[in-house]
Amino acid sequence: MIDYSKLNRILGQLKRSGKITPSIGLARAPEQFEVRGYTRHALIRAAQRGIPETQIISTAQKYVDTALVMFVQGKGRRRLYVSNSGNVAVFVDNALVATLYTKDFFDQEMHRIITEVMRCMRQL
Repeated sequence: MIDYSKLNRILGQLKRSGKITPSIGLARAPEQFEVRGYTRHALIRAAQRGIPETQIISTAQKYVDTALVMFVQGKGRRRLYVSNSGNVAVFVDNALVATLYTKDFFDQEMHRIITEVMRCMRQL
């Protein structure tokens, strides 16, 4: 269990210092979600990131199911599920993958976020 108010305060400091983008959204406990499809953009990005089309939905669902944290984005229309093995952004209204990527594509910003999530998990 994570203290999400504490995590959001820490992430807020990182946002203000420019170490992570403000558009990451607000951290919340991951909610169960069934991925039902994917957008054309997700198909293109998956191909660029070595995820075969036949594995987009199963890979995305794995990231949702193993998420450490979920970020609410786009005025609640999108969720970003962050797991140790990869991330997936999904549209809430139609259950489509907006984009996804494996941990091999994590940048410094994502590593900072995961580090803070893990710190908050260990402090309980």
